[in-house]
Amino acid sequence: MNAFRRLPSLALAALLPLALSATGCGDDPGDGSVVVDYGFGLGTSCDDPFGTGDQTVTQVRVTLTNGSTVFEKSALCGPDDITIDGVKQGNYDVLIEGLDDDGDTIADNINIPSDDDESVSVSEGSTANVNADINPTPALIEVALVINDTDGFALMCDSAPLKFFEVTAVGIGQPSQHTAELDYCTHGSGFQPVPDEMRMVNGLLMNRVDIDAQDSNMNSIAEMQFPLGGVIGAGKTVRINVTCTETDCDGALSFPEGNAPADGGGDTGDGGETGGDDDGGESSSGSGDGADSGSGG
Repeated sequence: MNAFRRLPSLALAALLPLALSATGCGDDPGDGSVVVDYGFGLGTSCDDPFGTGDQTVTQVRVTLTNGSTVFEKSALCGPDDITIDGVKQGNYDVLIEGLDDDGDTIADNINIPSDDDESVSVSEGSTANVNADINPTPALIEVALVINDTDGFALMCDSAPLKFFEVTAVGIGQPSQHTAELDYCTHGSGFQPVPDEMRMVNGLLMNRVDIDAQDSNMNSIAEMQFPLGGVIGAGKTVRINVTCTETDCDGALSFPEGNAPADGGGDTGDGGETGGDDDGGESSSGSGDGADSGSGG
């Protein structure tokens, strides 16, 4: 299924050993093999898997899972198939991941609904083949929520004047890629991922995150916009730390190291302050008091 040709570095390939881990004490003559032939689509390669010119898959990892039985193998992204030998007979879920230099999974074979390349049946002494396209993974939005009283102390659920936070991913030409509602009472402490079960957040287009803070009746109290300073990229993470009082909210935007947008293109809103981030990424801040407020990345 080599619809595209991956372009490996032979020098790197010689230096990077294949990583293989599996259950069991060794191969049995009756065990089978799984051969995975993967690609990214016509006209693309490991060096530019999505045709955007700013993301690269350097390593591909294949994981076969059947209950507690797991077989895994990693190799440099390149033209060769990935073969896992010594696989016990059975039906396996197949996960194929493309990783970048930061170790982030920016491509995989997960589809909704699921596709044929997400499972394989292995028989004794036989070879099973998996042909798969691996596609961009969704970007991840993480939000931390704190509501303080007038003395600056965090309020518990029952006494918090704000209850719900509507988070919307906005992309180029997409006013709403995905919207999810966070409940302050169940959100938990620290940064928590915004639910995206249908994998709708397209990092190749997402360039802004909007948050609408609401009271218990879902009346809007504070609206915030967080332009990212460019598209975030497939499989990348943006973090937003939201701190509120009874009547308004402030938000601080940050990126884990290696996750900041590669360029300053896209919607940059009204601009904002930027500064250092504790984890080595970039950060900016914005606030809302019932009207839109911009922040720049």
